[in-house]
Amino acid sequence: MTNWITRLLLAAFMFVSLPLMADVDKGTKEQIVHGLKKWRPDLSFTNIMETPIDGLYHVQVVGGPSLYTSADGKYFISGDLQEVGFGRTENWRDKVYAPLRRELIQAANPDNMITYKPKGEAKAVIYVFTDLDCGYCVKLQREIPALNDMGVEVRYLAFPRAGMGSASEKKLTAVWCADDPVEAMGRMMNRQEIARKPCQTKAIEEHMKLVREMGINATPAIILGDGTLVSGYRRASQLKQILGI
Repeated sequence: MTNWITRLLLAAFMFVSLPLMADVDKGTKEQIVHGLKKWRPDLSFTNIMETPIDGLYHVQVVGGPSLYTSADGKYFISGDLQEVGFGRTENWRDKVYAPLRRELIQAANPDNMITYKPKGEAKAVIYVFTDLDCGYCVKLQREIPALNDMGVEVRYLAFPRAGMGSASEKKLTAVWCADDPVEAMGRMMNRQEIARKPCQTKAIEEHMKLVREMGINATPAIILGDGTLVSGYRRASQLKQILGI
């Protein structure tokens, strides 16, 4: 019942968020996808929405970057759409996605995450999408003791960039299925083998669904409590400054 209520509230949030993420009619969506499929029929496209620029649409490549396309999908721009302010710019996509990321990550099951808790009360929580075959993920793993000492709780989610069924996914599944996932994660990050046993976890699939919904396309991807995405490796001292603790 609780999960049902959570999903209902999330759906309601997404509905009222539509002014930020303006809906696009079915015909335009089909035209955009049809045009882009001429270029790459092997790709999937999602999160099609209007932008502040007339005639320009945001499209998320599943497992890849964001594109900005014409209404017929014949032309597209790859890169960031920046909103100009006084003495600064802001990534439009990140601003639009942040509230959705916040609600999605808060609705996600914490029991399906691998958590590194500080000894005392947590001052902040970060959510990290990780891949065992990602060098910068390994570097970030080494920052966890310092983060815990600062009062930061780290919650891991899985993002095998090679996809489901890949060697990367099998490694992550082995970690999530381990008797002690925290120990198993540490060993695998240090390129040490662990005992692999079969299990029926759905955690990896659930996390990959979040990856698609949040528009994440690289690892490590750090989600803050307010839904802000911090892409790539950061030292513990940098994250402390970002978190304001």
